Amino acid sequence: MSLLWKRSSLLAWLTRTGCGALLVASLSSGVANAGPQDTHEPAPQTSPGPAIPSEFCTKPTAKAGASDKSAQKSARAFLLSAQKAYDENNYLESAKALQKAYETSPQVETLFNLAQTCREGSATRAALKLYEEVLASDPDDNIAAECKRHIPTLKVEAAAQLDKQAKEQLAQKDTAKAQALAEEAFKLDGKPLYVFHLAEAQRIGGQHREAILSYERYLNLATGEERQPEVLGHLSHLRAMDEERRAEEHTRAGEHTQAMAAWQAAYRSEPRPIYTFRIAESARQAGSTGEAIASYQRFLRDTHPPDYSTERKSAEDNLPQLQKELQDQKKPIYKRWWFWTIIGGAAAGIGAGIAAGVIAGQSGSSLPGQAIERDLKPALTVLRF
Repeated sequence: MSLLWKRSSLLAWLTRTGCGALLVASLSSGVANAGPQDTHEPAPQTSPGPAIPSEFCTKPTAKAGASDKSAQKSARAFLLSAQKAYDENNYLESAKALQKAYETSPQVETLFNLAQTCREGSATRAALKLYEEVLASDPDDNIAAECKRHIPTLKVEAAAQLDKQAKEQLAQKDTAKAQALAEEAFKLDGKPLYVFHLAEAQRIGGQHREAILSYERYLNLATGEERQPEVLGHLSHLRAMDEERRAEEHTRAGEHTQAMAAWQAAYRSEPRPIYTFRIAESARQAGSTGEAIASYQRFLRDTHPPDYSTERKSAEDNLPQLQKELQDQKKPIYKRWWFWTIIGGAAAGIGAGIAAGVIAGQSGSSLPGQAIERDLKPALTVLRF
């Protein structure tokens, strides 16, 4: 019996997926008969064990001299071992044997069978990568069809696994790992839930701007989901905190008008009494007396002792002076004390100017020193007795 038939028989077992047997060859065709056919009876099947560790579901590196006949013969022995282990549901040993077979004789069919075994052994993400590598190797149509059939399902399963891990990392406060896992899950299967978990990790990790973008993205993707009220609440709080940060930056820079606008934006996102007080403080420093008075008064109405005791005292201390300033601003200009001070000063200046002009007119064109000398001459007359 030819080895080609033997190879097909060996690998049919790897595709027991309910869609019929897929016959694939693991070694190149045309190899001479390698000896008697294996006649072992399949061992009784047992329950599948734990998931195969990912290191046994990676594409092996082919060894030197993998194309000679002795290498192909060794690969055939590993394939027989892989089949036996697979029949016993021992997917780990089957994967190990398939890796050795591929190292000995690197055939795309062997890599495909490794992907099949790893999928059966619950190494979902590793199997997904193997299927993608097989598909990139330009396999025959049957193998390509099988890869394309499994890949979408594995992406969904792998994304769910990654999301579960993301939640576990978030519970342990490792927000960086949680973010990376949630992002990878969303790339595999674009469910809005994974964006929500990404936003949660960003919010808890203090990345407020990033969290705002992710929550907004979630709302665009998930219409009518029950988490929307929760997301809207998070967005309001995060936007307020972002405006609070901007307001503090403007205050440190002495930009009180811009700070007042940022505090007002924070209040619109999340109407907290402390923001009303901050609006009043910035308005007072910016010279917006009316806004400062209105905000201080609103703050005092919205709060009650003993809450905000320091801020309430500051508001009560500042209000009388601000109200006096506002009242003074409302007086007609001729009723303001400084108006008559200016008028009086101007009148005195005008009077002095007129007097100087008269004196200058009487002295003709003489220089100031000459006029004084002439005026003093009569007083210098010597009296004779």
